[in-house]
Amino acid sequence: MSSPLEQRLQITISKIVELLKVDPVEFDSERVQEMPLEEEIIELESLIEDLDNLLKGLCAAKDEINSVFEDWTELNRKATATERPEFDASFKAFEAKNKPSFYYNEAEKRLTMLRMARSKLGRKLRLKQLNLRRESAQIEQAP
Repeated sequence: MSSPLEQRLQITISKIVELLKVDPVEFDSERVQEMPLEEEIIELESLIEDLDNLLKGLCAAKDEINSVFEDWTELNRKATATERPEFDASFKAFEAKNKPSFYYNEAEKRLTMLRMARSKLGRKLRLKQLNLRRESAQIEQAP
């Protein structure tokens, strides 16, 4: 595999490894403690923002792996018939050593889990905002 492509994959894999270290439990909507409604809303908004950043990072890393594989395929396609076996062997050795496909799949699994957490947090946030509006309306109607 060509050195620049290997470097891109190694950098991307290290990013994925770092992003996978983030514990999904941090984004559990049940972790938001009972506190004043306004504070709960701020906490939920912060969790959603952090989660969105993590989702973007994992998506970007997956896209980069796809891009490297596309670049590799194009490079391999342009190789002569005599160069292809060497290219294939190089790729297989890199795949065996660094396992980009494994990390791609791990990122995909985590993305699925995080998207579900994002959806749950979003629902909880909307419910809290609705409750806040109801409380505000009741306060305004009170004599």
